[in-house]
Amino acid sequence: MSKDTIRIDLEKLSSEALLDIWNTDDPSKYKKETFPIVREILVERGIDVPPRFLVNSIIKGKQARVLNENKPKNVAAYFSFETLISASLIRIMYFIGMLSITYIIRNITTNSVDYRSATGAALLVFGNLFWRIVCEGLIIFFRIHESLDSINRKL
Repeated sequence: MSKDTIRIDLEKLSSEALLDIWNTDDPSKYKKETFPIVREILVERGIDVPPRFLVNSIIKGKQARVLNENKPKNVAAYFSFETLISASLIRIMYFIGMLSITYIIRNITTNSVDYRSATGAALLVFGNLFWRIVCEGLIIFFRIHESLDSINRKL
């Protein structure tokens, strides 16, 4: 089948169908000459076409993430530090810290003449807010690690 014949057949398809062909994860379904022609037709129709390798890696990345989430956690993964428990511990520490901050500030404001109720309320809100930001910052480090680990596995 010549490129002209392929182009004539592809021009009959809708833009959505062409994007489906472009985004296909299995290049064995179509001849390798098909993809540049699909791209040309889509560009002629005024459609932004993402690079194929990005589309395929995004699709594969989502599949890998789903597979990793469903992967059973075992004792060997725990002892080889493949399974990180720090994010879970940080969530527990956040809850304990929130209760502690609330308790301490309540005691300071009720037992002290120097602090008024407005100051106590402000300390309560900003103390818990600051503690939340600190804990979220720590969790972000672990999410960055997970992202880098998944990128490393793809390479």
